[in-house]
Amino acid sequence: MERQTLIAKRVLEWPWDEGANRTRDLFEMARAYRTILPGMVRKAVALAAFSFLRQTEPFNAHLHLEHFEVADLKYVLHGDFLDEAQNDELKPKQVTPYLAAVSGDVNLKPLIEFVSVVTHEQHLAQIDGLKAGKGQALNLVASLCKALQLSDRPQLAIRPSLDAIKHPAASSRARHILGPRLLGILPPAQVDSLYDQLFEWIVAKHASEDFDIKVSVFKTVTEMLRLPYLSRDATFSRLTQLGELSGHIDIQHGICKWVLQDLTKSTEPISDATWSLVDSFVTMANGIVEGVSFTEEKWHAFEDGTAELPEVESNQRIKASLLGMKPEDAPDLSYTYAKRVIAPLALNTTINKRRYISTFLKASGIELDTPLQVTQGVSVEDVQDWIPGLPLSLLDIFESQATAHVLDSQFARWKSDLSRHNERWNDTPGGKQLSHIEQGMASTTAFTTLVSALFNEGLQPSDEHLISVKSMQDLLVSVGTKLLQNPRSIAGHHPLEHIRTLLTTLGPNVAQRAEWSIRARPVIERIAAAYESLVLESGPAIKPHRLEIAILLLPFPSHPPFSEKADSCAVFAHALADLITSLVDEDPDVYHVHLPLLMKLAEQNYFLAQDIFPVARALTSLTEGGLRVRVIRHQWAHRLVTAWSGSLTELEKTELIEMWKQDESPLISALGYAHLLS
Repeated sequence: MERQTLIAKRVLEWPWDEGANRTRDLFEMARAYRTILPGMVRKAVALAAFSFLRQTEPFNAHLHLEHFEVADLKYVLHGDFLDEAQNDELKPKQVTPYLAAVSGDVNLKPLIEFVSVVTHEQHLAQIDGLKAGKGQALNLVASLCKALQLSDRPQLAIRPSLDAIKHPAASSRARHILGPRLLGILPPAQVDSLYDQLFEWIVAKHASEDFDIKVSVFKTVTEMLRLPYLSRDATFSRLTQLGELSGHIDIQHGICKWVLQDLTKSTEPISDATWSLVDSFVTMANGIVEGVSFTEEKWHAFEDGTAELPEVESNQRIKASLLGMKPEDAPDLSYTYAKRVIAPLALNTTINKRRYISTFLKASGIELDTPLQVTQGVSVEDVQDWIPGLPLSLLDIFESQATAHVLDSQFARWKSDLSRHNERWNDTPGGKQLSHIEQGMASTTAFTTLVSALFNEGLQPSDEHLISVKSMQDLLVSVGTKLLQNPRSIAGHHPLEHIRTLLTTLGPNVAQRAEWSIRARPVIERIAAAYESLVLESGPAIKPHRLEIAILLLPFPSHPPFSEKADSCAVFAHALADLITSLVDEDPDVYHVHLPLLMKLAEQNYFLAQDIFPVARALTSLTEGGLRVRVIRHQWAHRLVTAWSGSLTELEKTELIEMWKQDESPLISALGYAHLLS
């Protein structure tokens, strides 16, 4: 042990042979004593070897492979260098300066083996607690690549890069740090070669059963494609291929973001393949198939003036509004971004999707008055602020998005919520399930966004090119009518509930009182008229037997209108009265079941009884039907004569009392109605 310690202390003062034998003898000593020398001695030997290599002439002159086995060097380095480096006893930075200074004809198979050991093991890169060590280890790998790149066989520098990127044990952080460093070291030809080898490996892995490529590998590869010296056509082609191989949202997001950044800086023609990549990402992010996109020929026709761009005037106004710039200074792609990106994503509800909107806008140079924060997403208020500056042609997209979100994605989400709800509260009444669904409806962002936009001060009453109050009203009426006509339901939850949500969102707001009657009430009246027409023409399509849901359709139960009785409420009430009449005509026993609910509704001071009840039904004989039916009808008639007398003419009241007189049963006395006969 004493001798070993002495060797350790004097290793750097070893009396080496002159010339080429010095380094060889150093490794020979490490091989000869590897079974008895302690770790510190072997570490000193390794450091001494690197020290001598740095001080002497290039590797090739002094490190001859025939004098020792590569396995021995690998054993020394792997057995001690990496293990002790993991414990922070040996700093990679002690070796890095030499490697960084190497130049000339370096041709070392052992060095390649050493690189493989470092990259495959990734000791430091996988230890969370040694952040400083991570950087040192990755610096070492990068320096090794640089040393090989400067040798007479620079193609070998790709080897450690492939090992570092492909190895499954490498952490995402290691790849994230190492990728850009390697790309900064390797020349263009090597990066192209590295990409080709990686892409072939990804394709092969994708076709195999054990497809386990980490997302960080895809990210590193996409970073390679960002390098300016890769040809534009090849870049877009490779990005498209890579996007098809990876279904991960972050990869698609990053690819599309970079493409957009390139587009805004490029003076070259924009190919169909490029736009298709943007379109496919929008479709993927939104989950809804979008329409036909511009072709390259069409876009050129717009640019050279041979074809007229839709809403040319609005195109300039969009640029001025969205960009806060003079039209002549705005990017030419703004209109296309608005059509392809902003409109399809503007009604999305999740923070992640709003982040995409923000990223798209920033990448294309569009800055709104409201600061965009990618980490927090774009708020609903931000979205609705865009609408006044968008072209009229985008309303079709907004309409399809709003309708689809409510009838498709929202239904799927509510179904999932309801499933979890049932698992958690299996023994609760069904009413809580409906309440749970209604909570989801109350926060329907599509409705909130569109209604908020309707009250936007920037909207003009009408405009031939831009979205205006009139066009927003048409949009909301169209959405409401489509929801009325949709026959789908879930767990007894009728699409009329969506209309109820829309109407509640449109309900009276004191802060918007001045604009409400002008902007919102016409929408309600038109939806009500559509409802009435639909009930009268094709009642079964509305499922009229669900009378409770139809009653919920009456607007503003919790928001008293500005006047004693809102006209829009009366329109709906009359439509409901017609529905009740048709129900009673089909099945007289149905009527009394719903009378208590109708009576409660009629107690709201902005509804007159005649708005709720068909007055002709009041003249139905009170003596017909079973006891329960008669009791309910007597209660209703009593309320009509006392509390709601203003709803009846004197003749109607007289006729009603006369009908009471015909009922000579003790029921009148029992209910306390006898005094009415006088």
